[in-house]
Amino acid sequence: MSTKKRKNTPVNDELSLDAFFRGFEQSESKEVAQCQSNKAKKSKKSGTVKSILAGDDKEFATFLEKEDPGLMDIPAEELNESSESEQGEGEKELVGASEEEDSEISEEPSSPTDSDDPKETLDNDSQQDEEGWLNRAKLKRGLRKWNKEINGANATLHTAQGMMRGFCKVIKVLTDPTKSAMMENNDLELCHQIATLCFVKLKKILIKGIGAKAADKRHMTYAALPNMNFIDSSLQAYLKCCIQLLQHNVDLTLRNACLKHLLSMTQFIRCFPKSSSKTVKFSLIIWGGKETKLNDVLCSFLVVEQLVRTDMQFYEEAVQKAFSLYQQKAATSSSDCIQSIALMQQCLVQLFALDLKKAYKMAVDSLKVIVLSLKSVIQDKKKESYTEIASWKTVHTLYLWTSLISSLAAPSLLDSLVYPLVETINTIITYLNTQRFYPLRFHCVSMLIGLSKGTGKFIPLFQHLLSIFSSTDFNTRPKKMSVRPFIIENTLKFSESDLKERAFLDCIVDKLVKMLLEVMNLHAYSIASPELFLLPIVHIRKFCKKCTNNECTRKFKQLAEVMEEAASWMGEKREQVTFKINEKEKIEVWEKELEKQGGSPVTALYKKCERIETKKRANEKRLEEQPIKSKGFKKTKAKLISTEENENNNVENLFYND
Repeated sequence: MSTKKRKNTPVNDELSLDAFFRGFEQSESKEVAQCQSNKAKKSKKSGTVKSILAGDDKEFATFLEKEDPGLMDIPAEELNESSESEQGEGEKELVGASEEEDSEISEEPSSPTDSDDPKETLDNDSQQDEEGWLNRAKLKRGLRKWNKEINGANATLHTAQGMMRGFCKVIKVLTDPTKSAMMENNDLELCHQIATLCFVKLKKILIKGIGAKAADKRHMTYAALPNMNFIDSSLQAYLKCCIQLLQHNVDLTLRNACLKHLLSMTQFIRCFPKSSSKTVKFSLIIWGGKETKLNDVLCSFLVVEQLVRTDMQFYEEAVQKAFSLYQQKAATSSSDCIQSIALMQQCLVQLFALDLKKAYKMAVDSLKVIVLSLKSVIQDKKKESYTEIASWKTVHTLYLWTSLISSLAAPSLLDSLVYPLVETINTIITYLNTQRFYPLRFHCVSMLIGLSKGTGKFIPLFQHLLSIFSSTDFNTRPKKMSVRPFIIENTLKFSESDLKERAFLDCIVDKLVKMLLEVMNLHAYSIASPELFLLPIVHIRKFCKKCTNNECTRKFKQLAEVMEEAASWMGEKREQVTFKINEKEKIEVWEKELEKQGGSPVTALYKKCERIETKKRANEKRLEEQPIKSKGFKKTKAKLISTEENENNNVENLFYND
């Protein structure tokens, strides 16, 4: 076999240095040859226009010589440079024009009609409505559609969503002061129609749509229902707009209707904690407002109570806010707002009854404040410091705690506060015992009467009233005529000029008789009433012997005679008793049975006085409501005087001849 000898080749594929330099020289020589060829091409084109055209196109050269002989002598290099420069400038212009067109196309805004998504167009329309003005045509069409569906019993959750969206648009315009000031009467009527439709019909549609009746039977919250997810966002926005309406106080009629609507929608408000906390906050502000009517006070409190009952996490804040608002309104008390303060007091009693531990802590803290202020006043002994005790704030807080303790059942957590409360009231009476502070004394005695009635505990009361006989002079009647009668319920102290008027003495006598009669009625069926009536009978008899004013002595003599009759009547009943003195349970049962039977002379007199007072108040209200005409002013005045004289005569005859 013949074998071919292979050439020796290097193992690596890398080039040697000699080969690298050889390749480099070859490439360099190629570039030099290319440059020379380019120069040759240019050299061919070099020269004048005549020499170039003579070789290429002889006919065109002869034509140019005839027309412009100077043009044929121009060198060809200048023509090449000018053509290249013109070509470059033209390309630049085309590129700039194309870039400008692209930028204009990108900057053009997309119109809402060109958008593919229909939701975006609806959102843009709603934004234009909110930024500009109400779309009246849309709202009217929607109102007609909603009424048609409701009347035809075809209303669904979609109609409820549309109603809620329309309501939100209306409220956003009404709460804006600039837009609401520019509204016309037609716009206001449209807004009221949409709002009233939502307030009246929306709850029924929602209950039917989400199936709330089944949840009520199972005691479930509405948040657990599957259909609530469909209206979650729109309902939350709707409740937010309702709260916004309460906050801004745009229209009183709308606000009152909104409060009643929120009262019926409390089950839906519970599903959203933020909205429920805001409703509690703003309804409490309405509840404690200065110019709030009694119906609004009651309705706003019922909203708060229902939300707090279902979710007790808002209780502490709600109670503290309500108590502070009550004290603020009580500090600026007047004859106009006494009824609203009394209603607020009863509302707070119901609110405190939900959590007695929290009520106990707040009662202790407020009583501490009153006791410390009373102690500082007693130590200072200054006339300026009396205002801290003899203020409506302290009086109404004491009224609040006495009414709370008396309203609760007998074995309660607040029974331990009865003794400190009675002691603070007694110290106020004993310290401020002058004639100027008689109204404050009567207020304190009425507190103690209510506390004794509610708790069933014995509180000595006759001593605070009988001391008035010794501290006032009923014989000398003041000579100064009074312009109007005094209303003790609306005052806490008399001025120095009031003590010199005739109405002062008449007012004290009437109030003293009423308070003595209330205390007598409190102990009318007590087995110890003969012993309790003994001290006032003795005091009144002594007073009647010394007093020369016949108008005063008639009424007080009648009271003493009734007490004597009641004591003798109770003595006859006690003779028939078989149980002993130490058997408390049997005594309580006997007193209750005797109270059911009736027959005490004290209760008979008390009921007659109540009837006369109710008639008197009804006549006063009727006369206040009737407008006084200028022509018949004398006649109306004469009627007023005659009615007052008849009522006074009836009261005097009752006390003298009964």
